[in-house]
Amino acid sequence: MPLSANNPDRTSWLHVGKNSDFPIQNIPFGVFLTRDDIITIGTRIGDTAIDLGALHQLGYFEGIPLTDDIFLQDSLNDFIADGRKTWRAV
Repeated sequence: MPLSANNPDRTSWLHVGKNSDFPIQNIPFGVFLTRDDIITIGTRIGDTAIDLGALHQLGYFEGIPLTDDIFLQDSLNDFIADGRKTWRAV
């Protein structure tokens, strides 16, 4: 069964160029430093970096069982260990 996340008709609320390597169907996870030198886990849609730690603190992942500090780490290890169901929910 195909994943709905991979549907080529799915669009983002952010502008994403037609030839972008990171459309809504291809969301990478990575670790970066914020402007305030805070280590956080984030993602990218198009040319926009998204701070998942900030979104988590604002309650955007309510209903997804995540620890308070899951996105405030210097590696993806704990997040990846939570499994595919969690990554897809995020």
